[in-house]
Amino acid sequence: MESSTGKVSYKRIFQFTGAIIAFLIGSGFASGQEVLQFLASYGIKGIIGGFVSMILFAILCAVLMKFGFNNKNNPKADGFRYYCGKIIGTFMKWYTPFFCFLIGIVMISGAGATMNQYFGISTMTGTVIMSVIVFVTTMFGFKRLVDIISYLGPLTIIFTILIGVISIIKHPVNLMQADAVIKATPNLPFGAGNSSNFWLIAAILYVGYNVVAGVPFMTVLGKDAKFKREAVISGVLAGFFLMAAAIMLDLAVMGQFKSIVRVEVPILYLANEISPILSAIFTFILLEEIFSTAAPMVWTVTYTFIGRDASPRKYRWFIFALTVITAACAQMPFGQLVGIVYPMTGYLGIAVLVAIIGREVYDQIKARRIKAAAIAEDDTDEAAGEEVI
Repeated sequence: MESSTGKVSYKRIFQFTGAIIAFLIGSGFASGQEVLQFLASYGIKGIIGGFVSMILFAILCAVLMKFGFNNKNNPKADGFRYYCGKIIGTFMKWYTPFFCFLIGIVMISGAGATMNQYFGISTMTGTVIMSVIVFVTTMFGFKRLVDIISYLGPLTIIFTILIGVISIIKHPVNLMQADAVIKATPNLPFGAGNSSNFWLIAAILYVGYNVVAGVPFMTVLGKDAKFKREAVISGVLAGFFLMAAAIMLDLAVMGQFKSIVRVEVPILYLANEISPILSAIFTFILLEEIFSTAAPMVWTVTYTFIGRDASPRKYRWFIFALTVITAACAQMPFGQLVGIVYPMTGYLGIAVLVAIIGREVYDQIKARRIKAAAIAEDDTDEAAGEEVI
């Protein structure tokens, strides 16, 4: 394995950070639906939840990237089995492709909703267009896929923060007033529970379901880091910038909650309120981000079932069949899919989250004890040598 220390490459850190962000953003975040359901619907408490999610994302992304780096020469290394144990880890290894398949459905559905809301074309046509793009791009394989999506993540973060800031300037957020409006709104789309008291669970669920999908992707991505610091720094930055944009978007949504709560793609509403030109630009960025999550999800399912070394013919036919099935299932309403698919896996994700953090703490304590024992042994040997002299 290459040295874990040395001069890091800022270009690689940018690429890794961008790839992680692009993978995690998808249509749920970039459209504003995740932020609406898991943060904004909880009012002021949702803002606190956003910072909780930020800390957890930064820790988990760094840990998973580091695991990938540490096992770059071990093709059999399995993040789920390492962190969750043999039985639960094996279950999660095979459950994850199923969940990634569901996320792929959500992404394609989000593309249909976006094209329908902005261009006025039918949802079915939109889902077919995005499915074709995902199919063609995924054919290039993992390395090329990372190269393509690594620049899309930062672009979306910049535009999301820009839209959030301008929206807040145009519609200043009175947090207390916004909180009262949210609480008085009937049938709130809560990501967890049925009241604002579940804000902490929602924040952890938000991280949890992303972790379940992200374990295979980030542990493979971490293997491409040249130094351990590149892997760790990339994970921390990805978690920070992802949630910084989410919190900014949360504040913007809270400022216009009454108008946004029933909209399928909240961020397009905000962008259009600012400028039709900005709305047009962000529509294409949003579609790119939907693609940047859908394509890796298709790759993850394919990688799990047929491996990275499968014959090109087998790889192509598997991806084709998977894309067709995904497009067919993506005809359900986008907002409804987000509310069903993500919380369902989020609770499993919480268990994985706890297992990852617990194992990392255990490994750190064990490493320190071994280091302390080695130092003590060296001191003992040195003292014995002095006595002999």
